[in-house]
Amino acid sequence: MDIRKKWARLAGLCYLVIVISGIFSLMYVPDLLIDWQNPELTFQNINNK
Repeated sequence: MDIRKKWARLAGLCYLVIVISGIFSLMYVPDLLIDWQNPELTFQNINNK
């Protein structure tokens, strides 16, 4: 396999990991930290995690 093809596949894999981690951080993490009705609890959640 050509060296450029190997680097392109590695770059594609890195991009896929970044996209998956971005989706995770936008969908799952806010549900753990943010309580929309209680700002004090949100502050505590952010400080404790």
